[in-house]
Parts: sequence; structure tokens; C-alpha cells
Amino acid sequence: MTETYAKQAQFVVSAMSGGRSLPASPSFDADLARVSGADVLLFFIESYGAVIYERPEFSSQVTHARDVLAAAIGVSGHEVVSAFVESPTFGGSSWYAHLTLLSGIEVRDPDTNALLMTAHRDTMPTTFARHGYRTPKDEQVEEKDQERKSEN
Repeated sequence: MTETYAKQAQFVVSAMSGGRSLPASPSFDADLARVSGADVLLFFIESYGAVIYERPEFSSQVTHARDVLAAAIGVSGHEVVSAFVESPTFGGSSWYAHLTLLSGIEVRDPDTNALLMTAHRDTMPTTFARHGYRTPKDEQVEEKDQERKSEN
């Protein structure tokens, strides 16, 4: 435990003294006109999801299911966009990859993660919220408000 406390104290001292800083954030000035108010859902599928596309012995087993899904999406009038993203980590710590995508800051280690969590920066979710979209943070606030109202 002492080692953990010492590391945390070292991090706090470094952060407060300006010893370590994050790179500049990318621009989040998008006007989101191309999504024009549509529901936007972002799913993170771990690296093993890529194997289904890359290896024929797996891909052939899910081709029919993917075709059925694509047809159902098309009939519903919705669209799906998918992409592979190179992860900044390997063998665990996938939340670093999530933070990297959402913040635009490469997160590869616990210290960068902790420093980013203390920063007030634009992110993909804050950009959507600024344009009137409901984000998970908004949902949590609404749930807490409803819980408080039901308690009274």
C-alpha cells in the first residue's frame, strides 16, 4: 500500500507543479451537420472483433448473419458506419483506447490516464452535448434527478 500512496503523491506533486503535461487537444469544432440530428451510437468492440473480418475461417461462419443484419438496417432506414482503429494498448487496459478515441489524446499509461481525467478539455461527447445531443453523462444526471424526485 505504501508504494501505491507514494506513487499517487508523486503524481499529484508532478501535476500541480506542471512537471508533466498533456499534448494539445485536437480541434472539436465540428458542426455535426452531416449527422443532422440523427441518433449517433458509438460502440467499442474489442480487438478480437477484427479477427472475424480478417480470418476467412471465422468470417465465413458469420457472413449470413452480417447479411441479415445489413438488410434489417437498410429496411429500417438507418445507416451504419464501421471502422477499425489502432489501439494505443495491447493485452488489456482497453479503456485507454476508449479514452484515446473520445479525447483525441493518446493514452498508453496510468499517469496519462490520470492526468487526462483531471483536465477540462473538449471531447467527442462534449462536442455532441454542445450541439444538443444527449450524452451518457446527461443520462446519468437525469437518472439522479428522477431518483431524488421519487424520494421526496
